[in-house]
Amino acid sequence: MRSLTNNFLGKLLLIISVITFSFNVSLAQGDDPCTAQALTVNTSCTYANYNYASSATGSTGIPEPDCANYPAGGDDVWFSAVVPASGILIVDLNTTNTGPSDMGMAFYSANSCAGPFTLIECDDDDSNNGTMPYINRPGLTPGSTVYIRVWEYGADTYGTFKICASTSTTTACVGGQNNNCATADPFCTGTAYNYCNSTGVASMGTYSCLFTTPNPMWMYLNVQTSGAINIQIQQFTNAGTGIDVDFA
Repeated sequence: MRSLTNNFLGKLLLIISVITFSFNVSLAQGDDPCTAQALTVNTSCTYANYNYASSATGSTGIPEPDCANYPAGGDDVWFSAVVPASGILIVDLNTTNTGPSDMGMAFYSANSCAGPFTLIECDDDDSNNGTMPYINRPGLTPGSTVYIRVWEYGADTYGTFKICASTSTTTACVGGQNNNCATADPFCTGTAYNYCNSTGVASMGTYSCLFTTPNPMWMYLNVQTSGAINIQIQQFTNAGTGIDVDFA
């Protein structure tokens, strides 16, 4: 009878240890693009917990983010998401009781996890969750992979945070904050961008071939290969009627 009782306790302890081990593994995520944790893109935000560990290391050879005090040593973690048919990818971060409350996030495009990487957008405090980041990016190529870099502001606080990826079935547009050269938005060849029409922005006067420049919007392109670049721009009213648009 004593032997049977000891055997039962041994099995019980084994089951408990296995359950504890599985729970700890669920918080792991990648430390570079090739080990990035793949996020499921849902129709609404469903947060999952992940760990920003003090053992996080920087990723070399990738353009550094230009926001949220990206630390000199790196200390980033990586996620990935496949762009849905809508071309809209939304990623939001939230806090927990045991982790950082101020983080940064950047989207990158690349043909593979080996790069080369192009910085799409960087964000610091746009989330409704305090000083956490939020990116809502339309105009992405459906089926392509976006690599998502996450770090803590200054890399001086570690622990658990929340992240979710979602999309929208409604037409979204970006813009409204790139009305001068200093705040110009980047754009890439082979990608269609859906920008909101600017309104109420004063004219810059005559600029290059443009006699007048009401409601200006600025964008820039990094040229890596010599040759011709074709740019097509169309502008519409809310009713879908085409209206005049000029660029230089």
